[in-house]
Amino acid sequence: MTAPKATLSYGLGLLLGAFFGVPLALLLWQAGGTTGGEGPTWWALWTSPESTVALWGTVVTSAGAAAVAFVLAVPLALLIGRTALPMRGVLRALFTLPAALPPFILGMGWVSLGNPRAGLLNLWLGPGTVDIYGQAGIAFVLGSAGLPMVLLPTLAALSRIDASLEEAA
Repeated sequence: MTAPKATLSYGLGLLLGAFFGVPLALLLWQAGGTTGGEGPTWWALWTSPESTVALWGTVVTSAGAAAVAFVLAVPLALLIGRTALPMRGVLRALFTLPAALPPFILGMGWVSLGNPRAGLLNLWLGPGTVDIYGQAGIAFVLGSAGLPMVLLPTLAALSRIDASLEEAA
């Protein structure tokens, strides 16, 4: 890069950094100070028992969703990518569909299936069998929404691996 272009690039970067950085620094500076009796500071809010419970619930739900997506997507990728399963293309399209749907449509579908009182799964399996509103239900719905994000890269990786290497092992 030539000297004038480099100077212009660094100048624009510095200007953008100041444009976004100065207000953020002021916000953090003012939030960390005393509030004059208006309420606790941000540190007190983050370390409160309620925040700790909410943060722990978020971490557990996220880990559960990742585990659900992984546990469902990897065997599906092996079935679709490595077996002579009939209608593999249809299955691939079906399990990729959550990536194309808006998340609220997927959520509404799971609510109609797993509602504790009137869900179709509970009407079929018996009342109270499936509760989609609990932490495990939310993790399952989020995991099913994230399933294509695990399935597609796993299928791509399996397509690049020579099947003879797997047979040799």
